[in-house]
Order: sequence, then structure tokens, then C-alpha cells
Amino acid sequence: MVELNWLFDLVRSIHPADKEIFLVGGAVRDLLLDQPVHDLDFALADNTRKTAQGVARVLKIAFLYAR
Repeated sequence: MVELNWLFDLVRSIHPADKEIFLVGGAVRDLLLDQPVHDLDFALADNTRKTAQGVARVLKIAFLYAR
């Protein structure tokens, strides 16, 4: 299976510790089928924008926000 713990740890370190976060979507399917994962989708109850901005900043990638 693809080693993605570093990315999960990164998201958890940015997202408030007392808030739940879930990996959802095609990545879950791909991981279960031992297929390549091309993107990750997370479900968060709140702090979505702040968490996404923090991840983008650390990974040095563009942050685009659509409402």
C-alpha cells in the first residue's frame, strides 16, 4: 500500500487536535484496492480554509479556494 502517513501527519499537525478529520473519496478506494493514489480529499467539520492554507504553505503549492 502507498505510504501516506507523512501527509496525514502533516494535515493533523495543522488541523486543530480537538477536531475530527476524515480521508474520503477516491483515495480511500484506491488505498483499499492497492492502486496509485492521485489526490486526497479530506472532510472537516470546520477550520477548512485555515487547514488547507497551512497544508499548501508547507507543501509550497498553490492554494485555490472555491465557495
